[in-house]
Amino acid sequence: MPSTINTNLASLATQRHAQRTEQALATTIARLATGLRINGARDDAAGLAIADRFTAQIRGLDQAARNANDGISLAQTAEGALSSMGGMLQRMRELAVQSANGTYSSAERAALQLEVASLGAEIDRIANATTFNGKPLLTGELANEQWQVGSEVGQTVRFGVAASRLSDLVAVQLTVPGTPTSNELRTATGNGTLGAAKLSANFDDRNNFTDGGSTTITGSLGSAVITLGVAPNDSADLIRDQINLQTGATGVIATAATTATLTFASPPAFVGFILDAPNHALNYAVVMGSPNGSDYTPLADAINAATVATKVTAVATANGLVLTNTTGEDIRIGSYTGFGGVAMSVTGSGGAAVTLTSGGPLNAIVGGVVSLTSSSGPFTVATASGSALFGSSGTFSSTPVGGGSGVVAVTPTIDISTAAGASSAITTIDRAIAALDERRSALGAMQNRLASVVENLGASAVNAGEARSRIADADFAAETAQLTRSRILQDAATAMLAQTSASASHVLTLLKG
Repeated sequence: MPSTINTNLASLATQRHAQRTEQALATTIARLATGLRINGARDDAAGLAIADRFTAQIRGLDQAARNANDGISLAQTAEGALSSMGGMLQRMRELAVQSANGTYSSAERAALQLEVASLGAEIDRIANATTFNGKPLLTGELANEQWQVGSEVGQTVRFGVAASRLSDLVAVQLTVPGTPTSNELRTATGNGTLGAAKLSANFDDRNNFTDGGSTTITGSLGSAVITLGVAPNDSADLIRDQINLQTGATGVIATAATTATLTFASPPAFVGFILDAPNHALNYAVVMGSPNGSDYTPLADAINAATVATKVTAVATANGLVLTNTTGEDIRIGSYTGFGGVAMSVTGSGGAAVTLTSGGPLNAIVGGVVSLTSSSGPFTVATASGSALFGSSGTFSSTPVGGGSGVVAVTPTIDISTAAGASSAITTIDRAIAALDERRSALGAMQNRLASVVENLGASAVNAGEARSRIADADFAAETAQLTRSRILQDAATAMLAQTSASASHVLTLLKG
């Protein structure tokens, strides 16, 4: 080996090894300081990516568990309100049983009715006032809400609380043969020409319902069998007239009205459609008054200008219109045009809806609602599928289901001011109690389900945390051993650097000789 002093090869080699030891020592100290094996992508790029995915999963699972716990709290809040309402229904039934007894006078029954009415109002108040985080719970707005109970897209459950006002609890459904129109809303076929002076759309009216039987209305004056046959072009006002022909025999009076709610997904700058009432045809093409098209007052004004002809009135809302025909005749909308392809949703009184678009249905027919009242006491509506007993009024709110029949939701009132009314109220309140118990049972089942969800999410989060720990966390035993080794090597390298610096001094001996 040659003797040189210009380049100290041994020192350079020792410095290189000392630098490696220094880097290893710095890595070990960082791992011990943070507790993580991976402190940057340079430590383990693939491991870092996997650990980040586990972190996202764990945080998602933790949030999903909080979501589920919120759902449990919501269900508990709703059930607590329903429990209070159940106690009130029990008291109302107790009063109805009391009023049905023959020992009470009309004045005493009237006093009992005051308490029943007050309890009914309180049930409605609780239903309207019960909220969770500002959201109403018992008005039907959360009837089918989605809950995110997992860390990934689609990991959801659906549950909610059905509307629980007194009218919702006492409602009953019947299948009425030949029932026509109430809340019927269906797309009509054929296209019209916007701008024509007359309605050129070929509306298809309802299918001809074939009578499947008869409906019997029994009032304070007696009974009458009414065949509600429906022919093409018939509407709720004609059904009203058929029922009112028997008012002298039953004491029951029918009224009819039609409501259509028009809403837009986004404000159109221009919208046009044909509004047609029977034997009338009117055309509207209205440019919205505000630059963004969100002011529907001009459209409402145009419709109201022709109310005498169409029998339809309009009220502008924040995102559309509400059309009303108080005669019960159908409201027909045809040849819809929305600038920029903006769709218009048409919703009937019972919630059935159809969306009109330039590339899809252009026309819709909205049928009316038939309401029954009796000023002289309770009455019964009976069909082949069953019967419903009313205190003094009821509303038909039906949706045709084919086969010449309709599913009818009827809403009795609770009036115990007479012995007969008290007897009918007992049946009505029993139905309300059963409906309320169904809602409470559903809420209890959902609470148990969400509790299981929380438990499963917790177990999944623990397992994911363990997996991430194996990848990303530092092994303190191994890192401590590495720290000791690196420090010893560092001390040794420092000592050897001193030796290599002194090793070149032997060359001076040669120079002295």
